[in-house]
Amino acid sequence: MRGEMKSRYTAAQRVGTLVLCLILVALLSFLLLYEPRPGEHGSTDSTSLAIADSLLAADVARFSGGLRTYEPGEISRPHGYTSDHTADSAYGSEDKSPRSPAAFPFDPNTADSATLVSLGFRPFVARNIVRYRRAGGRFRRPADLLRIYGIDSARVTSLHSYITIADTTLTDSLRHRRKAALPEGYTVDLNSADTAELIRLPRIGSVRASQILRYRKRLGGYADIRQIAEACSGMDTAELRAASAHLRVCTDSIKRIPVNRSSVERLDRHPYISFYQAKSLYEYRWDKGGCIDSIGELLSLPEFSPADIRRLSPYLDFSCSKPQKNTRGHR
Repeated sequence: MRGEMKSRYTAAQRVGTLVLCLILVALLSFLLLYEPRPGEHGSTDSTSLAIADSLLAADVARFSGGLRTYEPGEISRPHGYTSDHTADSAYGSEDKSPRSPAAFPFDPNTADSATLVSLGFRPFVARNIVRYRRAGGRFRRPADLLRIYGIDSARVTSLHSYITIADTTLTDSLRHRRKAALPEGYTVDLNSADTAELIRLPRIGSVRASQILRYRKRLGGYADIRQIAEACSGMDTAELRAASAHLRVCTDSIKRIPVNRSSVERLDRHPYISFYQAKSLYEYRWDKGGCIDSIGELLSLPEFSPADIRRLSPYLDFSCSKPQKNTRGHR
């Protein structure tokens, strides 16, 4: 019992603890009772303040020495500088109404974007006009400006009397006459022609030639000459007739879509097949056991009309290499 009552600390530990407590009490007493005498630190504080003041004065003197005083008229005015009077009239005057756009004669077929903006057209509209011209578009009358996306019809109406479109009938006829000077019976295959061959044809420039080639790649090939009107935006009947006189179509080079082996994504990439048509065709193929025998079967699907079937017939291949039933796992 006496052993259980003995302390867990040794005699040396108890002595050390007692000494540490006495030291702490002495330090606390010193901090609480000690008071510095008046003027003990005054000299030190005064010295520090004097040193700080001298350093600040030296910095100010160096900064002042680096400044330069310019005489009136010594500084050259940069380009675009406006005087205080002009600046005040532009920004500080009481009249803060926006400047009215200018109105002067202009040709929309030749005016640059800066000129169009000064006439009151918004910047993005001016860019659209320039892009339209670069793509081969041309304004033949003032109302043609309304074709531009985002244009303000009221502004076009107000500028109607200032729109002067140069007469290019002679220039156009000379250009078309030059292109029409082709050998008798000269034709190019629409499915193998390159850009250089296409731009020789009447009413087809570099932009339209590029559009025809891009659309040919999406289709897999042209089945009819009239399909170039789908590729070329703005091509009218007269232009199509002029170009068609020198075109032929060889359908042997058309790349057909293997309907019984294609995914929904592959079918949807064709311009004549929508996503819902591709999905319906895919599901119908699965229900049929993985093989559709002919394009006529698509008439049973509500997503396909007789017109769709006629357009798609040159582009679909219904051969069945492996007539075995699909599984949902491979879908």
